[in-house]
Amino acid sequence: MGKRLDTSLLTWMNRPTLATVGKNRIILSTDPFTDFWANHLRRQIRFNGHAALFPIRQNFTLTARVRAEFHAPYDQAGLFVMDDESDWGKVGLECRDGLSSSVCSTVTYGGFSDWAGMPVSSGIHHMTFRLHRRDNEFKAEFSFNGQRFKWLREFSLPLKEGVVRAGFYACSPGDSSFDAEFSDMMIDSLQWTEKRNQN
Repeated sequence: MGKRLDTSLLTWMNRPTLATVGKNRIILSTDPFTDFWANHLRRQIRFNGHAALFPIRQNFTLTARVRAEFHAPYDQAGLFVMDDESDWGKVGLECRDGLSSSVCSTVTYGGFSDWAGMPVSSGIHHMTFRLHRRDNEFKAEFSFNGQRFKWLREFSLPLKEGVVRAGFYACSPGDSSFDAEFSDMMIDSLQWTEKRNQN
């Protein structure tokens, strides 16, 4: 059983205009034209999304319930982990259109972002996400009920000093704003038990 995350350890990166941080809850309204995305070849570099992060050196499992009332395509909220502006990852819920949302992930490596997602009903406004760290490897999972988790993605980041910044993010890439809430934020020792390449 993990312990509740001490929100006093969180520091803002691009703090939104409206945000409240409680003992185990973060409530915010996104500012318009905010995002985390990078493609240097196309000169598309945006690193002005909102993120509340804490530094951590050891392996861990981070869990949080994310609730979002999306208003426009690409509105998004979830968990975030970074080494620096060139190497980071995010997993969460993202609005695709008026009919559907996606459970999605983006990993940025060397300044280039990818995107992967799985459609879900637009009627889903909350979901629980879990992020595991084992050295420079990460595993993301999601759950509709906060109990049974499904695999979302595994990825690596080239950590330079072993310390990552992890936490919670939300952004509105377009001319929109929405309310997001993060609750049931738990930090635990690593709960990622399976290993790759085992016979």
